[in-house]
Amino acid sequence: MQEIYLNCAERLGHRAEGLARIIEYAASPRQARIIMEMNQPPGPALTAEQLGEKLGLAPRVVQDDLEDLFRKGLAFPVNFEERREWRTPSTFMRVHDAMLSGWAAFPDRQRLFELWKRYDEQEGYEMMASLLKQVNIPPLMRVIPAWRSVLTTRISNRGRTGARYSKG
Repeated sequence: MQEIYLNCAERLGHRAEGLARIIEYAASPRQARIIMEMNQPPGPALTAEQLGEKLGLAPRVVQDDLEDLFRKGLAFPVNFEERREWRTPSTFMRVHDAMLSGWAAFPDRQRLFELWKRYDEQEGYEMMASLLKQVNIPPLMRVIPAWRSVLTTRISNRGRTGARYSKG
């Protein structure tokens, strides 16, 4: 694995081999160089022209790469309609969610999911747990007994209201 992918993983929130492998799958070496030159919010967004000048690449090539990175969750435009100024994702969770919800941009979707699963199990869950401990927030999820809520909730049955579930 090239060092640039580990650097990208660090820039996107977590320097870890598993995340670097995901980025290596999603981005070409040239695209990884673009990721490394973009700013994270609240830093200033950069245009394809500015990035091209920094990297010695044609603005059209950079714009095409930015569009591809956007579909894969690794770059975000400031204005989604104009897509002129770009930044990296603001948080690691945004990378995670955008990549997995943008699965259609990847040629081998199964590989994408396997890479994320491996990362989550080997490094990601532990990293997220340590982040949640640092911010000292209450638990994000609760388990609610389904039968109690279903038994006492009114439901709509094809437009008719007032029906209730019952045991038996």
